[in-house]
Amino acid sequence: MDSPKKKNAKEETVTNNNELIEDKEAFVERFEKLYNNKYLSDVTLCVNGDRYYAHKFILITVSEVFEAMLQNTWQESCQNEVNLSEEDACRDVFGLFLKYLYCGSVELNTDTTLPVLLLADKYSVKTLQKSCVNYMLTHIVASPDTNRTLTWYQYAKMTGQNELVEKCQKFILSNFNVILDTQDWTSLTKAEIIELLNSSDMIVKSEMDLWLHVESWLVTDSNKDTLAVNLKEILPLVRFHMILPKNLLLIESSELCHDYPELFKERLNSAYRHHSLSVDCEEMIKSNEPYRNYYGDEYKICYPFKLKDYRSTPRIDSKISVKCQVPLRFVSPSHHMSDNQSIPFQVYFYPQGFFSVITLYGSYIGRRTDKTSLRVLHRSPIEVPTKVHVTLVLYSLKNSFKYISFTHTSEHLLTKDHNFESKIENVIDVDHFGENSPYLIDGDLEGKIFIKIEDVGDHLVKPAEK
Repeated sequence: MDSPKKKNAKEETVTNNNELIEDKEAFVERFEKLYNNKYLSDVTLCVNGDRYYAHKFILITVSEVFEAMLQNTWQESCQNEVNLSEEDACRDVFGLFLKYLYCGSVELNTDTTLPVLLLADKYSVKTLQKSCVNYMLTHIVASPDTNRTLTWYQYAKMTGQNELVEKCQKFILSNFNVILDTQDWTSLTKAEIIELLNSSDMIVKSEMDLWLHVESWLVTDSNKDTLAVNLKEILPLVRFHMILPKNLLLIESSELCHDYPELFKERLNSAYRHHSLSVDCEEMIKSNEPYRNYYGDEYKICYPFKLKDYRSTPRIDSKISVKCQVPLRFVSPSHHMSDNQSIPFQVYFYPQGFFSVITLYGSYIGRRTDKTSLRVLHRSPIEVPTKVHVTLVLYSLKNSFKYISFTHTSEHLLTKDHNFESKIENVIDVDHFGENSPYLIDGDLEGKIFIKIEDVGDHLVKPAEK
């Protein structure tokens, strides 16, 4: 007689209408009680003097490194105590890391995330690695007192976390004055300082403000032994032509300049000459030091705007118009800038979508699209081809901290034609300005438009185009 056919689990579930019950919270709680508990502990982890009771079966099921370490082929497998050497920052959070191995959760903040992540990397706890990186991605925006974007950026570059690199870099360059005031600024490596100073995309108040923070990095205790070498490599990246003459005098009288006059002399003299020629010579004197995105009033390249109550504003009233007289080179505001030392522009931003109204045979005809649009116009002849950069930035607010959350940069080439118009469509999706939009601060749309002359000369166009 054949024995009855055994039913599989799926069949049992279907025929008996089984219902799954769970006690995940109680299950986790049982393991959490074992954390640093001597009960049934079969190994003690000694971390730079701190001792933690642990259980091998938990360690090896979560960590590939602990699994290898506690196998018979390793010396530690036969010991009741295992010594682990950790950096101070990691030692301070080792308890958090170990608790995660027992209960699968951990409380993080901007100070503890990186050291916990370093432990997760070292002991190959992949789920914790992923969770820490996700935390970083959502906490890049922070005020200077809690901001750790610079150190996260360092980590991301070393470990190939490309998404984190991109987001950190974007925040750093767009909110550079925030970064300058963080405690991590002086811990940057020389290579990282050089990388940042090479950028013309950073948004910063002034070159003098940037220099003062670079100076603080140069003279920090950890860099004093290499001060002369660092100065030789970093000074060429400081754009002294973009510093006001009165501030050049302050640099010239500084202790650092007094100690290393041979390194400063040529660069300061070049900057003084630049300012002198900018005043005395009517013809355009080209500078080899391009603008960064300076928002200080002395540069005349930044134009703030605010559209109040964006969502209640009719489209026909939503156009943001900026009339600009952009200097060809930086001239001290104490000196008058003649017409041939600047270029006039009109910039229009349509944050609710493009529209226009024209008259045809006495009737008004409207054109409109539902895509945002940025338009740059120039209506007068120029003597030489000119390359222009236009940068649009928008602000957001997080925990009372105002920061730049959106940046769009476009490049435009002006030739000797009398009229120039450039259109950039769908700069930002209009849907981003919906209800609870992060780009609206108390209902208002706030931002800045930077317009700067990047380069001038016939070399910008091909011979046939001149």
